[in-house]
Amino acid sequence: MIYNADLRLRGAKDKIIVATQSVVDQYARERKAVTNIELAYERTESGIDTFKIDGIDVIPFHFLDRHIKAYEHNGTKYNQPHRALFTTKSNLQIGTEEISKLSELDPFYEKKTKQYIVDYAFNIDAKIAEDHLTMVAY
Repeated sequence: MIYNADLRLRGAKDKIIVATQSVVDQYARERKAVTNIELAYERTESGIDTFKIDGIDVIPFHFLDRHIKAYEHNGTKYNQPHRALFTTKSNLQIGTEEISKLSELDPFYEKKTKQYIVDYAFNIDAKIAEDHLTMVAY
């Protein structure tokens, strides 16, 4: 995935890999089998565990694992349960129906539960800004 990616993506400063936990776990098993060294996970400021492959942050995306298990099962098997996205942080963007709707966001931090909550009443969607900065594996 990394070596077949567009050179603009390979040379980007903020490149990342976002993957299902199954992909991350398999990489960890293979690395340990060859080197007998466990992956060094790092907890970032956001509280997300990451590790690096060739200097690229790899982030397990647990929401995607939960989504696949909940909604992408035909009774016999899961639909492509092992997925990875190689892109840049700046290429992952959020889209809304109207720019003016963003002013209606109501974000707040709940101290008791230690959760950051965002309340909104409009459609929001993930967007890929530039296709050549995206490489997908499944």
